[in-house]
Amino acid sequence: MVSDLDLIRFTGGEPFLKDDFPAIVSAIHRATKVGIFYITTNGLMSDRITTSVERLASEGANLHVQVSLDGDATVHDRVRGIKGAHASAMKTIIALRTLSYRHANIHVGVNQTIGPDTAGELIGVARLARSLGIGHNIYVAYEDHESFIEPENLRRVKFGIRDTAERHELERMYEMVDE
Repeated sequence: MVSDLDLIRFTGGEPFLKDDFPAIVSAIHRATKVGIFYITTNGLMSDRITTSVERLASEGANLHVQVSLDGDATVHDRVRGIKGAHASAMKTIIALRTLSYRHANIHVGVNQTIGPDTAGELIGVARLARSLGIGHNIYVAYEDHESFIEPENLRRVKFGIRDTAERHELERMYEMVDE
């Protein structure tokens, strides 16, 4: 039963494409005791996202909004296949962070998916998140889902992370790769 849940996670596609998405979250919030609404977005529709998040926060919903970020502008736009996607994501991140100063129930972070083409971006995104004072979640994936990573591709991902660790002398990252 929905009322017994501590957290509801909305992921993509893109939740904010649905015109009635804020109304759905609002209805669930009013009808249940769900503690956290965790929303992942690509950040492309900054104005729509920030307007919706502010409305839901004003209603008292506890929102954890994660904007997907694959790396710097060149890498992110290439991975997403959309020129300017990084700029839009950053606009959304900054706008949400600003909203979080006014609403203690808005928590902002980035979700970063690490694959063979993005493993070298790990440190840059981590530093960006830290500099903005927001969360940073890391997911390792290749193709459809991380549980389908073929052994040879998993080695490529691990070597990409290991190479990043060596360049930045991050021993903890080394330990995580070897686990």
